[in-house]
Amino acid sequence: MLNNIRQIAKSGVHLELVNLVVPTLNDSEKMLDGLASWILGEIGPDVPIHFTRFHPDYQLLNLPETQIATLERFRNYAMSKGIRFAYVGNVPNHPGNHTYCPQCGKTIIKRSSIFVEELNMTRGNCKFCGKSIPGVWE
Repeated sequence: MLNNIRQIAKSGVHLELVNLVVPTLNDSEKMLDGLASWILGEIGPDVPIHFTRFHPDYQLLNLPETQIATLERFRNYAMSKGIRFAYVGNVPNHPGNHTYCPQCGKTIIKRSSIFVEELNMTRGNCKFCGKSIPGVWE
């Protein structure tokens, strides 16, 4: 899978990663550090990563749901390491769902659930400061 992610990232198409954060299985600081290091070293700081909330279901009813604070900690850590587009996933209306300009810090994509409420970009650039934002915008 890692080779596939690496190849897709190099191909120039839009790629986003989703990491389902499951309590006791992959929510340790060591795993987070390894993931952030791999992303930065192998595919770069502009590939979005979504740290997604786990809800007990089917055969994992014995595990608790992921705490929102854990997802926030993961997002903040990834961004502190240099990942520019890290998100809190599966938590509707959380501020970590929005996209912020890495240069001026203003909200460039405001989301509500799966819907875009506000798009503050012009031709792939931040409407506020003009920074080019990686992605497919046309």
